[in-house]
Amino acid sequence: MHNVVYRDPIGVVGAITPWNCPFYLSLRVVAPAIATGNSIVLKPDDQTRISGGLVIAKLFEDAGLPKGI
Repeated sequence: MHNVVYRDPIGVVGAITPWNCPFYLSLRVVAPAIATGNSIVLKPDDQTRISGGLVIAKLFEDAGLPKGI
């Protein structure tokens, strides 16, 4: 058996994350999308927009990604 995995960017990825475990569940979607060269639009729950979205955006901006990606 021979498996081949292609990691090519597909464009913009959309993700909606729930209120429980906002940081972990958001990061679980954002990190692979960014690692494969995609941009992502993340829509966290209204109750968790800071820990589910803003903190992750700040972490990636501090790591060197352009603002808004």
